[in-house]
Amino acid sequence: MTIFAYIDRSRFAESVWQHAVWAAKQLNLPIEIIHVLDQPVAGSHNDFSGRLTIDASDSAVEERVRFDAEHNRILIAEGRLLLDTVAESVRAAGVERVSQRLHQGSVLDH
Repeated sequence: MTIFAYIDRSRFAESVWQHAVWAAKQLNLPIEIIHVLDQPVAGSHNDFSGRLTIDASDSAVEERVRFDAEHNRILIAEGRLLLDTVAESVRAAGVERVSQRLHQGSVLDH
């Protein structure tokens, strides 16, 4: 058995991992810290297709792809940093068996 602690950047995240530490100590179980990166909602990006010329459309699409890739890379890096920081705090609180998982998608998919 493992205690799962789903964290995010909300004000409740600290309470979540602190309660997981308490439970892990009481039950002598490891903790898995999980951070979920939500997928963008379809249609959430602005549609500028009507404002583009034929020649500009490929360039704009390529730029949007690069922007999305960079944004995703930043979110993953921030997610890993969050997991590392919380895992360090959990270990400092006395739980040595700690694992981390970064999941992209929805909490419901997980």
